[in-house]
Amino acid sequence: MKIDQLNLYSTQIDDQWQFYKGILGLPCDRIADQTFRVNTLHTQLEFQHSGPEQYYHFAFLLPTGTMHEAITYLESRGIELLMLDGEKIVHFNPGQAIYFKDPDGNIVEWIERPSVQDGTGLKFDPANLVCVNEIGLPVERPRNTARLLMDRYGIIPENPEGFSDEFCWVGDARGVLIVVKKGRNWLPTDISSVTNHFKIQYRSKGESYHLEIKGDEIEIIG
Repeated sequence: MKIDQLNLYSTQIDDQWQFYKGILGLPCDRIADQTFRVNTLHTQLEFQHSGPEQYYHFAFLLPTGTMHEAITYLESRGIELLMLDGEKIVHFNPGQAIYFKDPDGNIVEWIERPSVQDGTGLKFDPANLVCVNEIGLPVERPRNTARLLMDRYGIIPENPEGFSDEFCWVGDARGVLIVVKKGRNWLPTDISSVTNHFKIQYRSKGESYHLEIKGDEIEIIG
């Protein structure tokens, strides 16, 4: 699964613009007064102003081998990393990640996945974030939503046998929807997940999909 575009909503669009463009130094375009876009090598992340307050968990993929450079870069810009058991880096099998918050309270992750070859050989640079790699999807019944994403919306999970009533990893190392039970804490924090609203365009099995997701409700756009 490859995420081409992710559309999120913000209550502090000017603060978000200043954070992503000014502080993080990512390539950004102001699309309109209340909308801007963050550009990675393969994905566009778009923020649009919206009234209802909500927050998300999402991840950018780093080029393999650039984690420590990324940490140095973030800290040089005054970004406070979220710690787990006193450690900045959270290790997975395979991969590793760091986390921080943006002005809307979103839990932003920068992750390395050695199994993904996109970006291999690139040095760390804010313009070299490879793609949006993850988006969290808190729902009431994770297994039901995961099955719907598989059967109707073309996503092939790497390990459906690992699904639980609390957590379903729906996708693969290139792109994934993290389907969790609403209220489950987002790693590495004690912040409970909440249902939210976003739009996503992705490719899977040679087909393109454009979905609007509001909690447990999923609709095809176009």
